Amino acid sequence: MNTTTRNIRAMMAAAGLVLCAAACGESGHGTTASVPAGPAAVAKTPDLYPTDICIVTGEKLGGMGEVVKYDYKGREIRFCCQGCIAKFVADPEKYLKILDDAAAAKKAQ
Repeated sequence: MNTTTRNIRAMMAAAGLVLCAAACGESGHGTTASVPAGPAAVAKTPDLYPTDICIVTGEKLGGMGEVVKYDYKGREIRFCCQGCIAKFVADPEKYLKILDDAAAAKKAQ
């Protein structure tokens, strides 16, 4: 990385911090805590979804492309494809039981 690129990135980072600080001060957060920069500062959040398979087809989530996420009464449900949503909506209790059983099995581990 050359000096110009480093300087531009530093200025952009500083501008973002100033905007963030102004917004936080206005919203009442008012914290001045130091936050480490870089990859070490970002902690990977564990995925709490209980299964890596589609509860409708049994296919691996992501195996047919991007995982489809659906909100059912405030609960995130994941499918292998868009077509599974209609099948789920037709009998949600059947599929929620599969998901709940997977959650219980994961918790027992």
